[in-house]
Amino acid sequence: MASKSMDKTARREAARAQAEILRNQAQAQERKQRIIIGVIAAVIVVLIAVAGLIIWQSSQRTLFSDFEGEVPAGANDRGGFVVGAEGVGSPNEDAVEVQIYLDYSCVWCERFEEVNGADIAEMTDAGEVTAIYHPVAYLNEYSVRAGAAMAAVADRSPEHLVDFNEQMFATLEPGASDEQIIEVALSVGVPEDVANTITDGTFTEWVQVASDQGRRDGAMGTPTIFVDGTEIDAEQEGQNWLNPGELPEFIRSQA
Repeated sequence: MASKSMDKTARREAARAQAEILRNQAQAQERKQRIIIGVIAAVIVVLIAVAGLIIWQSSQRTLFSDFEGEVPAGANDRGGFVVGAEGVGSPNEDAVEVQIYLDYSCVWCERFEEVNGADIAEMTDAGEVTAIYHPVAYLNEYSVRAGAAMAAVADRSPEHLVDFNEQMFATLEPGASDEQIIEVALSVGVPEDVANTITDGTFTEWVQVASDQGRRDGAMGTPTIFVDGTEIDAEQEGQNWLNPGELPEFIRSQA
């Protein structure tokens, strides 16, 4: 009887030991699976992050990312000139961003400038607005010449850029000669030695690329106005830039 009891105890101990071994093996396998799952999850997170970075970098690329032609000083990578109270290339901190796509052959751009140009310039000087002027050439050969001249003024006499833009619309008819464009530059204070160079065509290719970039960015016609990234709809109440004072009031409402 004692022998049978000992055999039973031995079998019980052996079974217990075997169960412990199996339990340890199962726990080890579970830990291994958790490690593998953790590694896979980490790899997936890294791949998602890398893919997101690639997508973000791709979204930041523009037609100017690989452009090898002449680029005017102060131009951003979307073909615009950022203007703040300190001049070209100095945005106003925490100001409403107003992007203006303009074509010097566009009669509605002339009207826009007539109605809103002085207000936007004053708001820029006061720090309320950062104005970004995009000269584009959607219409004809004069659009290209005038846009290239505007870019040359921004490059060589930036303190006269806003006044030059205003007077181009106020003074000239579409199709004006290079000599007339130079006269406008002189009239706003561009030094004569600089004014005589602005129609040299240095930035012709730049204007053409800026025009293509403008279309990519949603400016399918001119004038196109974006306020903090949202396109102004002149047919919507409160946004009709044909009504004096209406656009400035809308801009201030976005601050």
